[in-house]
Amino acid sequence: MQECLRNAIATYFASPEQTEATVSYLSDCMNAFLRRQERVMICIPDREDAPLGRLFARAVERSGGIAVLWSDDLRWKSLLRQAFQNRCTTIIGMPQVILSLTKLSRATGTPLYIRNVVLCGYPAEDWLIEGIRKKLDCRMWGCFVPGLGSLVAGFSRQDHFGIYLRADRFKMSIVDPQDCPVEQGVQGQMVLQPRGAENLRCHTGEFAYWNDPGFADGTAPFIPVPEDNGDLTRLRREFLSWTSVLDFHGTYSEYGLCLELNVFHGESLPKLPSCARLSIHRWNPEDDKPFSLPFWEK
Repeated sequence: MQECLRNAIATYFASPEQTEATVSYLSDCMNAFLRRQERVMICIPDREDAPLGRLFARAVERSGGIAVLWSDDLRWKSLLRQAFQNRCTTIIGMPQVILSLTKLSRATGTPLYIRNVVLCGYPAEDWLIEGIRKKLDCRMWGCFVPGLGSLVAGFSRQDHFGIYLRADRFKMSIVDPQDCPVEQGVQGQMVLQPRGAENLRCHTGEFAYWNDPGFADGTAPFIPVPEDNGDLTRLRREFLSWTSVLDFHGTYSEYGLCLELNVFHGESLPKLPSCARLSIHRWNPEDDKPFSLPFWEK
């Protein structure tokens, strides 16, 4: 049922009118930091059914910037080359992809000139945010995209103060397991309702808490809370905190924990756990792509 509601909301916001409103909204948000003629690397694969990258590209151009879309070559080395050769100073993408790109920059001696980072999907764990900030010495922004489709539901107004909902287009409540609104500072599940289509009330499956005493008026910021997957969350932090680990992916199967790592040859690795399946690849610039790509290609 909830999956049908999410699809219905996505279809509702795919109309030309709603698409134009989203482009204008993103442009207004990026005007806070984007300079004219600034080159912006958009690290989001282009998909017909989830054109988030195109929405950002149109918004960048409307703000006077120059959008650099991820090419059809989705290898790590091609993404780094595009960012470097175009001397991009703003980068937009998933947090883990951007963190890995900073490691690849160090490993290959390829400089990046990034001064602003927009994290898509948002939230990201604090350690991951700080890892990107320190490696790039940049300012950070968050764009809330539930489920990482193409539905842009909010944006930060300053570094990590939280996300402000697109109040002209959405209503949002944060509820407990009994579907009752929670108090300020209490974590609950986010429920989105498009204005003008209140019958499409959808539990996003993502969690947050209100971050302001005035939360009841619907204009206060909220703090998205990353899902805790137990050992997977812990291992993701442990592995990706190492500069020797380019990429990490973990799942649970009926046989137990399954881990996949892409690592740089000749560098020290963290202690590896015993698990049902452990696959370690040395980074191969001719073949390797981000592990997250199958998610986007679903």
